Amino acid sequence: MKFSVDTIGQAREERFKEYLPETDDLSLLTLKGHLLVEEILDVLIKSHCQEPQHLDNVEIRFLVKAKIARALTGGLFPDSMWLMIEALNTVRNDLAHSLESKKLKEKILKFTNIKYEHNPELQRNNAKLSDLAKELKRSIHHLFGQLSVAEIVARFMEYQTQQNAPVDAPNDGAPLS
Repeated sequence: MKFSVDTIGQAREERFKEYLPETDDLSLLTLKGHLLVEEILDVLIKSHCQEPQHLDNVEIRFLVKAKIARALTGGLFPDSMWLMIEALNTVRNDLAHSLESKKLKEKILKFTNIKYEHNPELQRNNAKLSDLAKELKRSIHHLFGQLSVAEIVARFMEYQTQQNAPVDAPNDGAPLS
């Protein structure tokens, strides 16, 4: 198995562009962004498993995946990443359980504000609520970028473990694809 930071990063960026279109549809952005984040959470969890195939087809709630991934990765990644994951899940749940949520904009703003509160170097445009979809997509992209770095670290650690395994050691666990 060969390890390439560029390949992983490019694949994630292409996936983001493919599945998160230019749209003002807050529901579409939230649901697809949530699914893209969940994919990386799955990778983070499986990269710490000796036999990750046993997790295939197992239903684990999103928030539980986030908590497991955070527990497995320790303090390697910023608190803001985990706060954004939880806030995105709150937005997604609001959409999933209400056709006309009165708190949707408030929850999206809470999600997007985390990025600015924890990264003072970032400047918020004086966006109007009409630009909420653009801000939502930028914030999902920011989170996705952080998670992509987490995935690269996890895959590198997995690669190092495999490289350091004794030649005669059994390797029953399938490598991550």
